[in-house]
Amino acid sequence: MEESAPCHEALPCGDGPWIDAGGRKMRRDDDYLREIMLKLEASDNWLHQYRLIEKFPGRFANAREFYHMRCLIDAGMLEVQGAGQLVRMTNSGHDFCAAI
Repeated sequence: MEESAPCHEALPCGDGPWIDAGGRKMRRDDDYLREIMLKLEASDNWLHQYRLIEKFPGRFANAREFYHMRCLIDAGMLEVQGAGQLVRMTNSGHDFCAAI
């Protein structure tokens, strides 16, 4: 199995190891992080779904998105709301989007 690259110090990725749908260790993808942030900022909603969707036992349909949203939460760009299944973009998240 391929070894995972360590998370960048400025953007920790939370507890691990995270496993993708193919059984490989998850790697942080900076382009995907930007894509998520821009998608959330363009949305008319200020709260966004944040939960794992199980496709098969132990395999999740959205593990990559969930993992990367967790990275954004760890970095302070998103904040968990309510019972933990929703997130909102923080001021730092909006600043990040404005800078890219």
